[in-house]
Amino acid sequence: MEKGSVITTEGYVSKVEYRDTAYGTGIAVIRIAAGTNADLGAEVYLQEGSKVPDIGEYISVRGSYAPFAAATNPGEFDSRSYYEILKTEYRIYDGQITGSRGGRDIVRQYLARLRLRSSKALDRSLDKEDASVMKAMLLADRASMDAEIKDLYQDMGIIHILSISGLHISILGMGLYRLLKRIYIPGSAARLMALTLTLSYCMMCGMGAGAVRALIMFILALMAEILERTYDMLTAISLAAILLIISQPMYIYHSGFLLSFGAVLGIALILPLIPELPDTYPLFIKRSMDTIRAGMAILLMTLPVQMNYYYTYPIYSILLNILVLPFVAILLILGISIILMDFVLEGFGGFAGIGATMILGYYKELCLLFRKLPGSTAYLGRADIRQIVIYYVLLAVFIIVRRHILTTEPARSRKKRPVQLYGPWALPLLAVIILSIRLRPDFRLTFLDVGQGSGIVVEAGGDTILVDQGSSSRDGIGGYVTEPYLKYRGIGYVDAAIVTHEDADHYSGILELLQGMERGGIRIGRLVLPDCAQSSRTEDYRELEATAGRAGVAISYIKRGDHFTIGRSSSPVDINCLGPVKGMISDEANAHSVILHLSYKNQSCMLTGDVEKEGLEELKDYLRTEGQAYGDVDILQAPHHGSRYSSDEELLDILSPDVTVISAGRNNSYGHPHKETLEMLSSVGSSYYITYEMGAVTIDGDGEIAFGR
Repeated sequence: MEKGSVITTEGYVSKVEYRDTAYGTGIAVIRIAAGTNADLGAEVYLQEGSKVPDIGEYISVRGSYAPFAAATNPGEFDSRSYYEILKTEYRIYDGQITGSRGGRDIVRQYLARLRLRSSKALDRSLDKEDASVMKAMLLADRASMDAEIKDLYQDMGIIHILSISGLHISILGMGLYRLLKRIYIPGSAARLMALTLTLSYCMMCGMGAGAVRALIMFILALMAEILERTYDMLTAISLAAILLIISQPMYIYHSGFLLSFGAVLGIALILPLIPELPDTYPLFIKRSMDTIRAGMAILLMTLPVQMNYYYTYPIYSILLNILVLPFVAILLILGISIILMDFVLEGFGGFAGIGATMILGYYKELCLLFRKLPGSTAYLGRADIRQIVIYYVLLAVFIIVRRHILTTEPARSRKKRPVQLYGPWALPLLAVIILSIRLRPDFRLTFLDVGQGSGIVVEAGGDTILVDQGSSSRDGIGGYVTEPYLKYRGIGYVDAAIVTHEDADHYSGILELLQGMERGGIRIGRLVLPDCAQSSRTEDYRELEATAGRAGVAISYIKRGDHFTIGRSSSPVDINCLGPVKGMISDEANAHSVILHLSYKNQSCMLTGDVEKEGLEELKDYLRTEGQAYGDVDILQAPHHGSRYSSDEELLDILSPDVTVISAGRNNSYGHPHKETLEMLSSVGSSYYITYEMGAVTIDGDGEIAFGR
């Protein structure tokens, strides 16, 4: 089914919330149990002003179908898989309810209204940015969270404070339970009331994996008290994991599930093995050390998950958490107070909001300060499955050996044998080293799938060059495609970004990366632009220059005859510029596109940008005289996305490519690639791959080709 097709579906309403979208403010979003798979549902954005159905009501909905996109590039977020884990198959926009059969889940409907009422209370008492953070922390509503703050928390390693977790359950469930016991409520009644409140809260917040894990562990803690048995954390977390995986087996691929359970396992298995300071130390120092110990335990257990889902690690996160975590419980209590006070009198919660604003301001300034510190982010890249297996085997051996030493050797004896005491720590250190090894290719060329546009990454040894990154059919290419790819490869520094010409479908992503450098993103060493005449440099060309200048990035101008090498000196990649000629005057940016010839050992490649018209004629004239040096290439980037006006038989005869890669968006309005171009490629014996069909096309130095993610 094509995106935008009008469809009608039906099912039971299982969720109602409100979001600010491009279609309007406070749009009602409902989830209905409907889809081609009975276990999956649909997310419906109702038309503004539509009557919102009750939870449990059976309805028919008509609207525009929108499937979730699968990742087509390495490192790219896979929306389809993510929402499949959440049991949502597709979206419907501009939804209209065409029929209903009544029905209502009274409890869940009341909780949904309570959540909405709580959300409005936070909106009334805090500014928009702070309210969005508190709604994420208290109500599991990240959809309305300020994007910059969310990225800031993620980048600096404190995003976990926004998750509904054991701390929430401790404050609400255990807090109420202890309060009731203090006022002499019978134990059974106190437990029932605490459990009811906790279960209702988790239901109101959507029963996410972390919340369900904390809820199950809370229930087992209460049962242990009732049965007068010892509460065992490992038993509790194992049962929680089993129950969640039975309900949704794909949770084993969900980063939130893995990080949540990994953190608890780290606390249960590794934290007791890390020495703690004696009680003689000042309380602040001891508690800070306890935070560091917990951070180390969680890091050791979850590092492979962090690597394989986010590809980076915030170096200062443990230190930052020492300064952040002491205020989280206070912030949650203030948030609850805001809601309760607003329930008593609308707007009255603003008094508690003052404290919340101060803490959130403190968090923001801390994160901004730490992000400016040198080396704040380690670009680890994605680990191989074999590395992960070796890592956890070594970690398991460490846990077994260290626990054996601590349980069988007297403390005095251990002090006399420091090698035995500290030697096992070599195992997790070795595990981290093995997990972090990244072998850089001598040569790798990746044509990213950016939709209607172009995005090429050249890797050689430890050097990385971008050649264009842009799209006219997809927004945010820099943040959603290029940056994730670089992180996936463990690349935090780009030696040069070459913009072949100043059309948005070739430079928009590079502009984003330049702007992101101010926020601590991937760094670019040099911006390279075509050396065309001043009169041919458009406003977009000037914007690139100005943005690079603000980011402190050096600018170079490239022309025919320029040559440089990248990679290892024993087997470098030679790059020659074949166009434009110095100071070229052109009516359109396409004509002065940069043309690059790359050669590695016996492999050669021609990158042509959008060259056409006078630029194409200049190129053919040059190749007629230099064809022996630059003709007969192994890999060709089809000029101008496969346009019929940028390739002809003479050019293809000279180049005679074995493989041609065409970067184009599906169903683009230009008709790229044109039928005539494909026929000409076939006539010269060239295999061709189109990015909208294959996804990213990656070609290694040995000629091996890989597709997609």
